[in-house]
Amino acid sequence: MKKSYWSILGALALIMIAFLPWRFQVNDDELMMWLVSGAYTGKPETYAVFIHPILSFALAKLYSLCPQIPWYPVFWFALAYFAYFTLLQVIEREFVAKRMKIVFFLFAFAILIHFSFFLQFSIIASLCVCAGLANRISKKKLHDHSGNYWMLSDILIIVGFLIRPEVAILLLAASFLYFLILSHQKAWMLATLYPLIFVLLFQGITFLWPKSEPLQDFIEHNQLRSQVFDHPFLQLEKDRFINSEPELYYFSNGLIDFSENQLTQEKLIEWKQMLDDLRWEALSFSFYQKSVETFIQNERFVLALMGIFLLFTLFTNLKKGLKLFLVILLGLIVLAPFYLIKIQIYILLFLLFFTLMLLDREDGVFQKWPFLIFQSILSIVIIFHCYSFSLSHHNISSGTELQEKLNELKRNGFDEIIIAGENKYYLELIFESPLPFKIMGWASLYEHFFLNTENSDRAYLIDVNTYESNLGYFKNCNYQVEEFNHFIIIKCPK
Repeated sequence: MKKSYWSILGALALIMIAFLPWRFQVNDDELMMWLVSGAYTGKPETYAVFIHPILSFALAKLYSLCPQIPWYPVFWFALAYFAYFTLLQVIEREFVAKRMKIVFFLFAFAILIHFSFFLQFSIIASLCVCAGLANRISKKKLHDHSGNYWMLSDILIIVGFLIRPEVAILLLAASFLYFLILSHQKAWMLATLYPLIFVLLFQGITFLWPKSEPLQDFIEHNQLRSQVFDHPFLQLEKDRFINSEPELYYFSNGLIDFSENQLTQEKLIEWKQMLDDLRWEALSFSFYQKSVETFIQNERFVLALMGIFLLFTLFTNLKKGLKLFLVILLGLIVLAPFYLIKIQIYILLFLLFFTLMLLDREDGVFQKWPFLIFQSILSIVIIFHCYSFSLSHHNISSGTELQEKLNELKRNGFDEIIIAGENKYYLELIFESPLPFKIMGWASLYEHFFLNTENSDRAYLIDVNTYESNLGYFKNCNYQVEEFNHFIIIKCPK
């Protein structure tokens, strides 16, 4: 099958996925979509916490001009396809053997459909950067590009940077070091160096760019909050703080109330210093075991895809594949005490491994049957995954009762309703603008500085499991408790 067939197949798959119950992998995307669209507070906001302000500003303006179009997910889908199509071009260019092409086409297709089923901004950024870099190196290898600086596919690298600057910097820096130390390819190293220098300069200019005082304070507060919340020692060892630091324990479970200004910058700095001091206690087998177990529980398909690709790489390119795999594994072990090794990090490293093995191979001549085995296994895994996902709407809770309960609380005078729970409970609902509730642990710039809700009657809808392990968080509230489906309703009249 040629590249054109796979590009058509990918486009058809995305069209079908758009009509299936695709969803965001984490709440972060949903919240940022609500911010830039204006759904969260009633006004499109140009600062969406994680993505670069240039991109959030552009998305907010698009929503202001044409709010009927869901720009946020449409943009993610379009970028995923652009990255996929670019990878198809690289695969077509890199391999002569038809068998090798088909296997890599299948892997690229599996990556596209899975991460379209579960959109996540950091992964979309990784796909863009890896595809842009792969095309850049591939053309450099074949002397298919006369200039040393820029080409059209570099747009993917730039957009990937705007989606998640840290991801672009990490992937480019890791690729640069690979070509410098492990591969000894000077030309490829220089081809990687140019975009790396560009994004570092861009990030430096952004950092030094003058900002208004409310925005600057808000950015610093959110960055510090993220450093504490994502601290590996806190997330993997949080149970030890239940009695000694109960407020920190509540914080680690997402119970953060910005509107009450309970989370001061001084408190965050104090917590971060304490966690940094305790970091070296994390160097134990159980620490790494918890990190890996979390990944296995939540990403079985990606784990299977990683395993199949690793076996395929070791079969076709044992020396380079094993060397790069061991280096990545060592990097995870070294970085784990400093960074929370989330699911997205494993996926990011898998995409890096996929890209480098696509570009830097020394393949020999192999018999036909091993490739048929890999093609068959991959095809079965993809078909089963698509079938399972087509049935996944049965696992999404109906939001009708939740909508009725929110309306009832509003009628009873609770102007501020805060939810702490999985998004599957309200996934199918389309709410008015602004939303009839807020998400615990999130604040918007507009709400934080310009909306006064301190004197409002407040109700919390807390997931049952979260409530039972965090009872002390509500001790200062003269609350009334009511059970509702998977939630505990806590009413706090002022």
